Amino acid sequence: MERSQYYPTISPRFIEETAIENNVYFLLHLTTFYLTKGERPVIIDKLFQALLNDMMTTTSQYSIERTGLLSRTPELFTQLPVQKKALGLSKAFDLSPAVALSIIWPNWARSIYQKHLQRFVDFAVNIMNVAPCNSDEKTALKGIHAMEKFCRGFHLPATLEDAGIFLTDTEMSELIKSCLPQEKMNEKAAIFLILKNSQ
Repeated sequence: MERSQYYPTISPRFIEETAIENNVYFLLHLTTFYLTKGERPVIIDKLFQALLNDMMTTTSQYSIERTGLLSRTPELFTQLPVQKKALGLSKAFDLSPAVALSIIWPNWARSIYQKHLQRFVDFAVNIMNVAPCNSDEKTALKGIHAMEKFCRGFHLPATLEDAGIFLTDTEMSELIKSCLPQEKMNEKAAIFLILKNSQ
């Protein structure tokens, strides 16, 4: 059914909520890029941090009453593993971009933060305003939790169950095979664990 049948007239509120969801989607992609790419000049990191801080502050001024307003994830921003996983989940369940990524992102981040520990610490302290803990690991994990909380503030799901999706292990394996057929077996196993932890 066409969206226009659900929303015969597009209200300013609908436009605002769609813009908010777009912002969160873009924020998660920028954050992923910031956290996983290699060494960059300090000035580039500062620009990333300023942009992410500004987008989060701007988005936080609004509230959202519902999620899933956008169409399925476009085949854009799919060069990084987390983005491929979110695209597969979006296509399989016809989820909006922000919904799919908000489910995948926290557990993906927890699965890789130790490989990029300093970057995650910088993210937690400089972007999520987390007070440094007595260990870098705790600081990094608090930063991930803060981003998860930020997404939940817009009623975006953090788990598959939050989105009304309940999968058996067999269904999850079939989903990974169908959505990501080109991935190697060890990568599929890692994806399985991320999805499993997202239940």
